[in-house]
Amino acid sequence: MSDAPNKTRRIVLGLEAQIPFHSRAIFKSFIEFVRSYGPTELIGMGDYLDCPAPARWNRGTASEYGGNLQREITTGVAGLQWIRDVFDGPFSVHKGNHEERIDTYARTKAPAFADLECLTVSNLLQYDNLEIRERLPIESLAAGTGWVTSHGHLGSLSRISGGTAMALSRRIGKSAVVGHTHRLGHINSTVGTKVSSGVETGHMMDVKKAAYIKHGAPDWQAGWVAIEITPQRNVSVTLVPVSQSGVVTFHEFR
Repeated sequence: MSDAPNKTRRIVLGLEAQIPFHSRAIFKSFIEFVRSYGPTELIGMGDYLDCPAPARWNRGTASEYGGNLQREITTGVAGLQWIRDVFDGPFSVHKGNHEERIDTYARTKAPAFADLECLTVSNLLQYDNLEIRERLPIESLAAGTGWVTSHGHLGSLSRISGGTAMALSRRIGKSAVVGHTHRLGHINSTVGTKVSSGVETGHMMDVKKAAYIKHGAPDWQAGWVAIEITPQRNVSVTLVPVSQSGVVTFHEFR
């Protein structure tokens, strides 16, 4: 998509649903938010699917042979189609480390299948049919802004919301928006007169389904992020927190 020079861009970033561990209530609220907010662009930050079966720690267990991956992919395609029913603008997604499990499994356990195009995440999730583009591992958010997006698994993980994104920002010298951490946060850092930002886009999971989390109380925050970019390349970030029951907290200033 070419940047519209005389129009404010409204970008929604998130969609870390980790299907089949997603929250139906949060996903429905996301659809309603997109419908009412009217973004000009959507960016999926990765880990839209969880893909537990090919995970390395499930090898040799019942989970590896559960036969649920196709069901998860079918659910994922249906969710993307639901989004397309309310939004027909530019839509791009990062591949998360969870989706990469499919690639890794084929490469290490079934190398004869590793180069089959039908097994790529983009084909499994029908990106071409849905007019969805796969983003680069680190890609510019908008030309001239000094902002990038990335899944967030390329560096160390911080326990502070926004900290993982801030670490990437410091490493590459640009403001960064990332997923991966399941946290919703925004940190700013100033050196001289230059302000850099690290933003993390939350998650859309049902935490009760995350049985691997002790006490069922992970240090995560559900939600997504809305970013507005003016024709002058000014960037405004709004965190959109969502409760587990799907209640969205968002207020637009006009």
